[in-house]
Amino acid sequence: MLAGFGPLGRTLSLTLLCVGALAVALWLLAHPPATAVAACDLLAAGLTVAFALAPAGRFGYLALPAVLVLWPRLAAAPGRPVPVPPPRPTHRRPAAVPIVSGDSVRTRE
Repeated sequence: MLAGFGPLGRTLSLTLLCVGALAVALWLLAHPPATAVAACDLLAAGLTVAFALAPAGRFGYLALPAVLVLWPRLAAAPGRPVPVPPPRPTHRRPAAVPIVSGDSVRTRE
């Protein structure tokens, strides 16, 4: 609606959009999410601010933040088995072996 008020409304809309993006970025730096649900909640809040303040927004876009709020909670519902990823193989390079020849010492990798 703000963009409908002409150039001043569009400028105000874009300014508020940048302030909202900055607020979400500062919140992310101050309180980094510890779980997938918390990360999706922060992303949903940021997208809600962006879609609400965008100069050419559509009402249907607000379905995406709603999905981001609901989907992780449904995926982590109690009683639902959580897949455990297989352990990662550990491949280590052998240590460098010193080569002594004459007066110089080199390492072979």
